[in-house]
Amino acid sequence: MEYSTKKNKNATVDLTVHFTAEELEQGFQKAYEKARHKAKVPGFRVGKAPLKTVEKLLGDSVAEDAINFSLNEGIIEFFPKLDPKPFRMPKFNVDTFDRTKGFTAKTVYLTYPEVTLPKIKKVKIEPYQVTPSSADIQKELEAIQKNMGRNVLKEEGEVLQTGNLIEMSYKFSLEGSDLPAESTNGKYQIGDERNPQGFDENILGMKVGETKTFLYTYPSEFPISPESAGKTYQYEITCTAAYNVNYPAIDDDFASEYDGSENLETLKSKLQESLAKSSTEELKKKSMTEIYNKLIDDAKFIIPDELIAEEAEFVYQTMFEQYKIPFISMEDYAKSTNSSIEETKEKFTSMGLKRLQGYFLRQKIAEEEKLSVPEEELKQKLEDVAKVYGQTYEAFLQSLQKDGRLGTIQENILMEKVDNFVYESVEKKNPKVINLEEASKILNGEKQV
Repeated sequence: MEYSTKKNKNATVDLTVHFTAEELEQGFQKAYEKARHKAKVPGFRVGKAPLKTVEKLLGDSVAEDAINFSLNEGIIEFFPKLDPKPFRMPKFNVDTFDRTKGFTAKTVYLTYPEVTLPKIKKVKIEPYQVTPSSADIQKELEAIQKNMGRNVLKEEGEVLQTGNLIEMSYKFSLEGSDLPAESTNGKYQIGDERNPQGFDENILGMKVGETKTFLYTYPSEFPISPESAGKTYQYEITCTAAYNVNYPAIDDDFASEYDGSENLETLKSKLQESLAKSSTEELKKKSMTEIYNKLIDDAKFIIPDELIAEEAEFVYQTMFEQYKIPFISMEDYAKSTNSSIEETKEKFTSMGLKRLQGYFLRQKIAEEEKLSVPEEELKQKLEDVAKVYGQTYEAFLQSLQKDGRLGTIQENILMEKVDNFVYESVEKKNPKVINLEEASKILNGEKQV
């Protein structure tokens, strides 16, 4: 067996493999042995015919199996020697075949994407340190107070008021189109700050048990549901039940009931610490996104087109799973978004490429910095997680191995180490102290990091 390679510029390699007639013949013998167990040979029970008899009966009809046997054995020998290393096992196509001369098979295999890293230390960021204000703490206490509210059922026929929590069945459709046949059930609190502006006015004054039909035009800017912005919908709402919500006073008893705090000041201190920590971590994650975007822009990548196409398709399909909507073809999706199929393909190709660049960039950093997850470190992490789930380490490990998730967890731990290395390596200015409201604006994209 002989093989030759030719490296291409797009992270692929042309591979040609030639098997001699003798090597091919060994494949034929294995193919005949395989066929003998099922071949119906006159005068013999199934599986009992001599191999020579099976060979005469089948001739070259088992050539495909013979080639596969030869390739599979050959791959074991030459695949580990290939340089560059294949990203995955390719499919071969038979180029020439002659039982007296052997056969030649060809393929184009994908190599691992090539990444040239930029200087990580040249990236500059301004980190943030969140210190919640007294107003931030009060707002959090009020949110807790709302969750601890007790619902008191209103009587049939009572009028709905601001602050009432209502249970309703509803239908809606774009103005001018028919309402759906089936209603949807849901809950809605009148006066909630997240409600669409002006929507409550259509419900205030209704009575428990009443049905009302009305039109509502969404604001021209509506980030919660951008596809509804500026559009007018018709609604049919039936209030099936309503509750007055009684909230506890924010005092020492409130703190004790919430989490066992000794008094309100103790609870405030806990909230101060937890909010500062969680918000600072969220800002760090946002900074990491910015850091990686800069690194990706400055890095050089050679990624096989086949991988990019596969990732684009993955991103497209995942979109439907994430939003739990029926799958449609990309052509139909393009029509529904008033885009051309070319624009749509380019959109998902760009998204797929960005995901691959981020993944292989981090892998390259791990390789160059010799970052790894030693066995003892992995075991400690798994033991900690197992305790959370109330399992023994052995049982948890076995379940991960059975489900094929162990490698994913190990890679997640490695990527966490890469992220920490990158964050510590970039140039950071002195942390800017901000309050929780400012942090929320940054996280929502209202201010730039």
